[in-house]
Amino acid sequence: MTGISDAAELLAAPPALRPDLIGADMDALHRPPADLTPGPRPGWAVRPAGGGVLELAATSAGPEPMDALLALCDAHWAQGGGAACVAASDTDAAEALRVLGLDAVPDGSATVARAGAEPGPVRG
Repeated sequence: MTGISDAAELLAAPPALRPDLIGADMDALHRPPADLTPGPRPGWAVRPAGGGVLELAATSAGPEPMDALLALCDAHWAQGGGAACVAASDTDAAEALRVLGLDAVPDGSATVARAGAEPGPVRG
């Protein structure tokens, strides 16, 4: 996540381009691989919300936004990937989506829905 791709592009990446490890910055090189592997993460739950929407929810106070991205990648890629539609179910999740740049949709990126919005495309 050092500027080559953003979170929306990562979620939408085809299988051949999906990384095994994801870090926020170069400091990630000093972290154990298990901390950087997409999968369920402490502090976050990702569940289908219907209509192809994934709902992100915080399950503890102050969870890490990068852990949210790792959990979202795991859940979205398990469903086949492609353009993602993500909604926040609480304020911590909404803040994580904001930090990750998933609260607005730049041209060409995955579709992201805001918390409380009708599921579907949101154009930024």
